[in-house]
Amino acid sequence: MIWRVIGWVAWAVAAYLAITFAIGCRSYAATGRGFQWATAIQTFFWWLISAVFLVTDLSKLHIMWLLPLAFFSGQFLALSRVPLLSPMVFLATRVFMALILLGIRSRRVI
Repeated sequence: MIWRVIGWVAWAVAAYLAITFAIGCRSYAATGRGFQWATAIQTFFWWLISAVFLVTDLSKLHIMWLLPLAFFSGQFLALSRVPLLSPMVFLATRVFMALILLGIRSRRVI
């Protein structure tokens, strides 16, 4: 029982990060300031983690190692330009950011 509670707390942290980073990206774009690709990728990863663990029966305890992995891999993929992986993540993030920034005139990411 306690592990389920800890898992849901981890999910709540992931959802909080996803929502607050999305709001941050929207506010930066709305004021005409750009934000880094690493921030966009991290936001995408956190939304993906939150959604996947909400709709599946996977143990939410895995979120505890996925959140730091998403944080560091977002920075790594944005800065290092890994040959096959980075373009796929950039494409998915670009589509995701188009949805997040819907209704905002300035959609600067970088």
